[in-house]
Amino acid sequence: MTINIGITFFWGKSYNNIWSNGAGQNMYFLKQCLEQIEGVNQVYFVYWRNDKSEISDNLKLDLMNIDIYDSDEVIDKTDVLIEGTLTLEPQIEAEYRKRGAKIVSYRMGNDFVWDMEKMVHNLPGVRAFNGTKYDAVWMIPQVMTTNRCYLEIMTKAPVYEVPHLWDPVFLDDMAKTVKEPFEFGYKRGQIESNGARVSVMEPNISISKNCMLPILIGEEAYRHHPDLVKHIYLCNTYDKKDDDAIFNYIGYTSAVKAGVMSVETRHITPLFLAEYTDILLSFQWELPLNYMYYEALYGNYPLVHNSPMLKAHRVGFYYDYFDAYDGERQLINAIKTYDADFDTHVERNKQLIDYMSPFNKRNVREHQILLEQLGVNL
Repeated sequence: MTINIGITFFWGKSYNNIWSNGAGQNMYFLKQCLEQIEGVNQVYFVYWRNDKSEISDNLKLDLMNIDIYDSDEVIDKTDVLIEGTLTLEPQIEAEYRKRGAKIVSYRMGNDFVWDMEKMVHNLPGVRAFNGTKYDAVWMIPQVMTTNRCYLEIMTKAPVYEVPHLWDPVFLDDMAKTVKEPFEFGYKRGQIESNGARVSVMEPNISISKNCMLPILIGEEAYRHHPDLVKHIYLCNTYDKKDDDAIFNYIGYTSAVKAGVMSVETRHITPLFLAEYTDILLSFQWELPLNYMYYEALYGNYPLVHNSPMLKAHRVGFYYDYFDAYDGERQLINAIKTYDADFDTHVERNKQLIDYMSPFNKRNVREHQILLEQLGVNL
């Protein structure tokens, strides 16, 4: 017996490019992984109340060989419906359930933290619960600590950890199609004698991922080793540069006063790495895995990070959570030692990328187990 799986998929003004966010990419990789399971016949994207003709070519459906259907077209043949980037509505869930489909919510965001922020500041856009019923919630590892209870109690469905998946297919495609010169990848010895170009690319939309601690790390590094720090780029900060929290913060740093630290607009990570970056300096709070990290490591860029999950894979240069002094030590360590240990870093990076692959047999098997737990016959 074989089964068909639908994954809900959203597109629109807020999501019209595969580089707009990681959640959309995650759905592509989920499809790839599920297709490797014996007994899975077809995996496709599902939508409703949208215009298929308005899907942008920048979403790369053709590259991934993805079929996308209006819900009514596949409602009678779908055995498992996974809530992906398009939020399920109770009436849609009920119609699939009438036909015997199992319903899964796939959670990628740090919803509980973001909803707390919105509650405290009275902001719109809370990921409200709408009454949709699920047979299971599949949750990526980096949000289990903060979100498991939130989702399990509110949905009354069991939460299971699902492997985080990534593949360089979109990055490799960009390398082939981008018009301007695109030399992605760290070249051994590329850090110049007058110091390293350090980039910070956190989105700055939440306490979960922002530039506040990297500013401290960069400032401390520049104060004590001005000869080793050529420039520090703070991406995604230009629109915040006049806010008191940033203006009165970086304005007092030696690096800004010397013109070494600058605010920048938003950039697509691989393009900015290729043109402006020797080292990626990152910060996260309870979001220890991120596609930005994988992109940097795939290009063998030195990554200075505070992710325990990446530390477990022995990649990059780990500093202890909020310890900016340790972060400074690791940044300087990366500048001084990376080229000498380059081959070791390359091998460890490759092992991590293989571990995250949708085609990794471990990942395929874990998804098969998750399907079997739903009670579907494979």
